Amino acid sequence: MNAIFTGRKRSGKTTLAFDMAMLNDGGIIIYDPKNEWRGWPGEIRDVAQLEEASKKHEIIVFHPQGNPDEEFSLLGEAILRMHNVAMDKGWDKKDFHFTLIVDEAVNVSTAKRINPVLVQLVAQNRPEILSIYLTFQSPKDANNLLKSRVDHWFIFNTSLPSDLDYLRDEIGVPDEDLALISDLRPHEYATFFFDGGTPVVEFVYDPDTWFRPLEYSELNANEREEVKEMARRDREEKDSLQDLFEDFLDWMDDRSSSLRRRSSRDDDDRDRSRGRERSFRMTGFDRGRDRD
Repeated sequence: MNAIFTGRKRSGKTTLAFDMAMLNDGGIIIYDPKNEWRGWPGEIRDVAQLEEASKKHEIIVFHPQGNPDEEFSLLGEAILRMHNVAMDKGWDKKDFHFTLIVDEAVNVSTAKRINPVLVQLVAQNRPEILSIYLTFQSPKDANNLLKSRVDHWFIFNTSLPSDLDYLRDEIGVPDEDLALISDLRPHEYATFFFDGGTPVVEFVYDPDTWFRPLEYSELNANEREEVKEMARRDREEKDSLQDLFEDFLDWMDDRSSSLRRRSSRDDDDRDRSRGRERSFRMTGFDRGRDRD
């Protein structure tokens, strides 16, 4: 599922996205430019650390240190390769699933431009393998290229007239539901999706059913155990995020070996070609000298 979570600052959109990812029962990779997730064992600050972190953790939090858009491109390219390897391995038929959370997605998407790697991800991902959750403070920052590629919108309190107009005119939220959305209290939300072409809006008024702290150190003992149990269950019963990276590394090794063999053959061909060329030139030179 590709989904957008939109609402004011501290409305609960990031927490809801995280809770839904946790319930997906698979690995989670989080793009976190604001350092909302703290204290997690799987935190990384360089995409090059992704491989090593995946060997130990089911939940990986990436804190970009440089340009947020450029850093996302590096992360997105790695995830796209992982997704394609999973496709080649037939993981869409094995019930394996992982989730990418793009927090503060305004860093990679606005009304006027969108990160091209993000476009590739939302256009090519198979929902059986990869879900992509994006959070925005304003729905208008969701570039038009995202609209046709998003299955669900999760909308927290939104009262700016321009945002409400966008939800009505660009997304299709009915006026009567917009009035309810503008009256939502903190941590209440509406979910909007199409069911057979018919727009459906459902409201959730009980945040206790999904709220969980983002900071690992604030998780209570039961929640920590749930996270550990999820990772154990994935490793024991089906392919996990670690298995995907192992397959990805195997694929890279095979590809590198193939490239080395091809390069070796090309070198041999060039050597033989140079040998023929030298022979031809020497023969031609000798013949020319004989004629003189």
